[in-house]
Amino acid sequence: MRIIQLWSLVFFMLAAAGYLIGSRRLFSLIGILLGASAPLLVIIFHVETFPVVLSLAITGLLLYGISRSRFDSDAIEKRLSLEEKALRDTRNTYQAEHARLKIIDEDAKAKELSIFNLYEFTKKLSHSLKFEEIFSEFVSFLGDRFSFTRSELIILKYENRDLRVDRVYELWGSRGTAEKTPKQPHGERGKSLIDCEELVKVLPDGSEELFMARDEDKTLFKRLRFSDEVETFVAVPLKSEKRIVALLIVENLSKSEVDDFTILSAQFALELKKVLLYETVESLAITDGLTMLYSRRYFLERLEEELRRSVRQRLSFSFLMADIDYFKQCNDTYGHLVGDVALKEIARLIKSTVREIDLVSRYGGEEFSILLPETGKEGAMRVAERLRRRIEHSIIKAYDESLKLTISIGISCFPSDAKDSNTLIDKADTALYEAKRSGRDRVCPYAP
Repeated sequence: MRIIQLWSLVFFMLAAAGYLIGSRRLFSLIGILLGASAPLLVIIFHVETFPVVLSLAITGLLLYGISRSRFDSDAIEKRLSLEEKALRDTRNTYQAEHARLKIIDEDAKAKELSIFNLYEFTKKLSHSLKFEEIFSEFVSFLGDRFSFTRSELIILKYENRDLRVDRVYELWGSRGTAEKTPKQPHGERGKSLIDCEELVKVLPDGSEELFMARDEDKTLFKRLRFSDEVETFVAVPLKSEKRIVALLIVENLSKSEVDDFTILSAQFALELKKVLLYETVESLAITDGLTMLYSRRYFLERLEEELRRSVRQRLSFSFLMADIDYFKQCNDTYGHLVGDVALKEIARLIKSTVREIDLVSRYGGEEFSILLPETGKEGAMRVAERLRRRIEHSIIKAYDESLKLTISIGISCFPSDAKDSNTLIDKADTALYEAKRSGRDRVCPYAP
């Protein structure tokens, strides 16, 4: 009996070792040894068969129970581990998807904000027909939205199919140098800092924009007269009826911003086209088509404004009425085509002789009216005499003809000669008649 107990104890110890080690092969080996050793007990030690069989059954059942407990626990632990890993993988997948959806949502919100800002920008532009107003809105939007050093808006015009610079507006950006005020237009200039005509030549046909970096083509930067600080530039042609009416040039703009900048420029081009058309119509309404001086109607409106301003601020101003001498004889001798050229040249000479603040109009026929703000009679006499001498000493080329023409000028002053516009014009006309009667080619102030 002790042998059976010892035999069972050995196998229990082996089972315990197998449980700790957790090897299925070891448990199988223990089971084989248990089954093989039972007959040996009966044969060698002459142990009764029934106790051996009973002990074998009990020990086998216990071994089976221990092995199932051990390996079922391992299976459950392994399954739980796999499920935990699957849950972890699922959680990571959901987190990655959430992050991706968050990025998409942020991009959508950014695009929505961008579209809204562009809509607001467009709405503000559409409310104005004045270039200065839409340019101010454009400057504000451009400065807030993009990072650059300097920008130029170059308004172009065509003269006999030749492209010329009409106006230039300059803007310093957020990356401008400290001594230059950022986000503020430097106003209108007559000349661009770069070679616009050359830039138009290098623009690809039908292109929406041109982006260039200095390291790509240094010679192009030199040809276009860009400064050494400019590393990149983008040039956007603003077109109307397939003709370039303006160039928008931005220096040191990053390539990633070019697409957004092009969209903004396209919208600005639409508004600019509308404004330029309005300016053209307005110009036709207030200017004389032949001489390009102010029309009589517009001049009289401005004369009334100056009269009210001078009354309010107690200022004086002078009114000049000029007439080309013997102009009818010129037309009869050389024809009206030559006469038209002569009128245009006289108008140019008058406009280039007076100040920027002075107003010059074609009053009618060969007569011109000139308003000299804040100018007394003595100053008006000097201006009129300078104007008379300049025309007297000029040779006017008209087709194959070279003409020598003179003018007579009458002067009246506010408030010494008259206190209303009609009387002021009448007094200047009286003085002009006196200049004609006295021999022409002279200046006469009004004398009571």
